Amino acid sequence: MNHDNPESGRMQVREMQIEWKDAQAREELGSTLFEGLERRAFQLIRATDEEWLGWLDDDEFWKPGWRTMKIEDNEP
Repeated sequence: MNHDNPESGRMQVREMQIEWKDAQAREELGSTLFEGLERRAFQLIRATDEEWLGWLDDDEFWKPGWRTMKIEDNEP
């Protein structure tokens, strides 16, 4: 949804964040899943219109465990 309307999409992501926070407070959403959703929401909300399309089309972005930076195995 809103692939071609980034501003509406960003508003919808903000609305979903409220739902995620409520679900986490009710313990219906685990912390790992919540954190992953929040990482993606952050990228989508701050994205330019061009970046918005890029994130939506990026298959890696939607895979479990996605992070903006790769974490080294030996980092704390």
